[in-house]
Amino acid sequence: TLVFWGVLLTFPLFWYVLGHWQHAMLAVGVMLTGGFVWTRGWMGICGIPERVFSVLVYANVIVQGTSFALHKFAAFRESAESDHVAAWRSALHVDHVIGTTVGIAIFGFLTLYTFAVAPIRELGLASAFGVGWLWILAVFFLPAFDVLCGDRRKSREARQPLSLARER
Repeated sequence: TLVFWGVLLTFPLFWYVLGHWQHAMLAVGVMLTGGFVWTRGWMGICGIPERVFSVLVYANVIVQGTSFALHKFAAFRESAESDHVAAWRSALHVDHVIGTTVGIAIFGFLTLYTFAVAPIRELGLASAFGVGWLWILAVFFLPAFDVLCGDRRKSREARQPLSLARER
């Protein structure tokens, strides 16, 4: 239930920061898809049982999914391009930062496989694959879904930089 409340409370925060409910839905969707559907499904396919450590896997994937989505949307919104698709193309410069973070996280989680305790090894594998899936979602699918069904505002003025503080 703690993970559920975390995701539920994240949506209004994303809506406030991103300024549009469709962007908030896409960002939270990355967390839900990465955190629950993919990671939990992959664990089931691989025969990794649900344990107390599984909550750590979900929490990790949700936190990293939040970070990846916010970085992609921040780069998109700060773009000087007036066209929606061109703005996403100009946001490609954050992909290497996200990729570096993913590489470090995957390496770190895979080192947990050296532990003799099976739940710790499972935690490392599930987290590594979850973070890898999040990278695919954030770098490829998030911009694609936004172009297909997201915010259609074309002008640079309609895309304000991300900030928790709103100007009055």
